[in-house]
Amino acid sequence: MNILVTGGAGFIGRWVVLQLLRMGHHVWVVDDLSNGRAENLEFTADELGWTDGPVGAFCTGINVGKLTFEVGDICDTSLLRKWFEDYRFQLCYHLAAEINVQKSIDFPQDTFRRDVEGTFGLLELCRAFQCRFVFMSTCMVYAPFDITLSAIDSTTSCGGDKEATNRCQKVSEK
Repeated sequence: MNILVTGGAGFIGRWVVLQLLRMGHHVWVVDDLSNGRAENLEFTADELGWTDGPVGAFCTGINVGKLTFEVGDICDTSLLRKWFEDYRFQLCYHLAAEINVQKSIDFPQDTFRRDVEGTFGLLELCRAFQCRFVFMSTCMVYAPFDITLSAIDSTTSCGGDKEATNRCQKVSEK
C-alpha cells in the first residue's frame, strides 16, 4: 500500500513509519524538521526485522517496505499534489503540527498556517484522490487532567488550532 505520513520524522511519526515499513508498505514522509529530525528515519536492520546483513540485503518472515523522505512543508500544495498524482496514496497519516505551546503563542500565524490551512489542504487532496485520512495530534490540545481528558482546551493556541482542524475535517467529509 502507498502511504503518506506528514510529520513522520517526529518522535511519534518515527514509530508509525517504522511499523508501516515492517508491514511491507511503501511510505512517503514529508516533514519540515521544525520538531522532527531526519535521523529518526534512519532505521537499523534490527528495527526493520532484518536477520542478516545490512538493510536491503536479506530478510526472512517480513516484507519490509520502502521509504521516501523529503524535507518539505505540508502547505506546499504543488509537492503534495504531485505526490498524490504520481503515487495514488491509499492512506494518509497526518502528524504534522506545532507541538510547542509557547511557540504557538509567540507565532500564532505560523501555527495557524501549518495546523489549520495545511491540514485543510491535505484533507482536500485526500478527498480529491479518494485517500483515507488518519489525523493524529499531541496531548497538548486537551484540557488539564482535572477537567476532562476528552475536552479540547480551546484557550490554548494548540487547542484552538485542533478545534478548527476538526471542523475543517467535518466540512471536507461532506
